Amino acid sequence: MAGSFFWAGHWSLSSSLPTFPTAQHPVVFYTNQTGCNLHLLFLQALAQAKDSIYLEVYAITDPNVIQLLQAKVAQGLSVSILTDKKASPGLKKKLKSPPYLHFYKGRGLMHRKIVVIDHQLTLLGSTNFTPPSLTLHDNFALAISDEQVAFFFEHEAEEMRHFCLNQQQLDTWKLPKNGKQARKAIVDELAKANHSIQVAMFTLTDSSLSHALIAAHNRGIKVQVSLDYYTAGGSSKKIVEELLQAGISVHTSRGAQLFHHKWALIDETTLITGSTNWTKSAFTHNYDDFIIVHDLTEQQRKLMRSLWRTIANNTQQESLPKSFF
Repeated sequence: MAGSFFWAGHWSLSSSLPTFPTAQHPVVFYTNQTGCNLHLLFLQALAQAKDSIYLEVYAITDPNVIQLLQAKVAQGLSVSILTDKKASPGLKKKLKSPPYLHFYKGRGLMHRKIVVIDHQLTLLGSTNFTPPSLTLHDNFALAISDEQVAFFFEHEAEEMRHFCLNQQQLDTWKLPKNGKQARKAIVDELAKANHSIQVAMFTLTDSSLSHALIAAHNRGIKVQVSLDYYTAGGSSKKIVEELLQAGISVHTSRGAQLFHHKWALIDETTLITGSTNWTKSAFTHNYDDFIIVHDLTEQQRKLMRSLWRTIANNTQQESLPKSFF
């Protein structure tokens, strides 16, 4: 039944299949908050694999994803999976203890969300392979068509590399190695802002990054921050209060779904995104990734403007408690 459901759903949604990158447009953005079906995006990416599938994904529980992986293995494709055992309960049994399945055993969380198809197509972002993450939570993803980028994310030999695709510069990072330099790269980008910084983040607890936002605000940059409602009142609470005290606009999500974004947009021309929350552990312990995309195209800027309008319409402005006055 699960297989027939997937393929029936696949063909019934054929008119809305996602558009993948091309040589002319090698970097494409996606978000469910502007109408993209992220579930279908990842299923279609996996379904089109002809040679290999490489996954580093924190949680894999979606039955359609699992069944599709089983089908691709049966077809003889080279499949490699790295995931978190606790976040992917029962996966070993469902995949019948395959040699291509590996559970992370390092420090911190295996928090990456990396998909590489046929050593060519790379998908990154904030989306886990769970039904809520693929269909309910607010998430963002991007796809890149380039063999060298795919090679970078499939191998651990390098922690950082620059690419130029169709005159668009990409700075790619894998954490936690060189975490200090990675965090400094983000701080440096924030310091370059000329007029605006928009941040959409699930968790923000790293004071060096919040201080960079405050410094930008103090020099006249319009800084806006949107956070998940639950973390804003929990682990991010101290940073929220610091931002509000500095005069920065902070909004929090509404609704039961997680506001799971992990990106910052600078001057509508530079995007920082990936699996990395802005927390100290992300840059010191966690197995994470992020990318800095420079010189956004008009199509990319259009999507980000639409996404920010949607976020603005679905968040509420925060204010300091009376005890601060």
